[in-house]
Amino acid sequence: MLRVCFSIQFLMIFGVQGLLHPGGTGPTIEERFEALEKELRENITTIQQQVFASETLALRQILTLESTFRKELEHEMEELKANFSAQEMLLIQERQLRLDLEREMNKTLENISKVLQISNSRIDNVVAEQEAMGKLLRASMKNESTLGAAIQQHVNQISVALSDTQNQLKTLRASIQSASTSSGTGGSPVVAFTAYANSGRDYSTEKIVFNSVITNYGAAYNSRTGIFTSPTDGVYAFTWTHLTQYGHYCHSYLTKDGARQNLDAHSNLQGIHSTVYTMATMTGTLHLSKGDQVWIQSQHCEGFLGSPYNSFSGWKL
Repeated sequence: MLRVCFSIQFLMIFGVQGLLHPGGTGPTIEERFEALEKELRENITTIQQQVFASETLALRQILTLESTFRKELEHEMEELKANFSAQEMLLIQERQLRLDLEREMNKTLENISKVLQISNSRIDNVVAEQEAMGKLLRASMKNESTLGAAIQQHVNQISVALSDTQNQLKTLRASIQSASTSSGTGGSPVVAFTAYANSGRDYSTEKIVFNSVITNYGAAYNSRTGIFTSPTDGVYAFTWTHLTQYGHYCHSYLTKDGARQNLDAHSNLQGIHSTVYTMATMTGTLHLSKGDQVWIQSQHCEGFLGSPYNSFSGWKL
């Protein structure tokens, strides 16, 4: 731009002087105009090239930034999808476990009903046989040998009926025990529990005890201490929830053998005075060895509400 202005000024000063002094020995007016016009065009071309180069560089930088931003966004989306898939898988496994347990319990109840029906039927048959035996005894008082044979036959029949009834009861006990200790698919021990705290209170840095048990398959959860003790090696899932009253906050976390596991639930309404309540929940998985202990530890909880606004559950995957 400076070169263009310089050329125009040169044309205005020296070109006009040439017009005023045509008798000089230098180039003619036409030659001067051609030289100035050529120089002006070269300057314009140079400026256009510089502008084009600057625009090209800026465009490349914009495209590079756009590509980097797109890659970062795609990476974040993949992480979000992976986290969502993991949570969804845990929920699906929990629902499947519940369905399996319900099917097994329904099957066990059906078996119990059938065994009871059979037992009642056999008891009715025994009563009927005893009544028939009494009639036979009264009708056969005159024939002791016939009476003895009939009595022995009825005794044998009663013994067979009682033996069958005992076998049915053994089968019933085994079915009930199997339903309480085994799953419906692989036969591996079922370990699952759900408990809640039936009353609310404030907690300092201490263990939160969920003292009311809803389910406790495998009897691995202690409602007096709030501690779950792993009965076997494996991967376990845990989830807990608590509701906080307005104007307070509650911060809890999962603990394994006294070590914090970086799984925290935090609800905070401190400084808010209204009818607002907030619920915090956390779900995670841990690999436990036999005898490992897990519980929920309070970092500081105020306004912790009791049943039905809290729960602590765990199960073996």
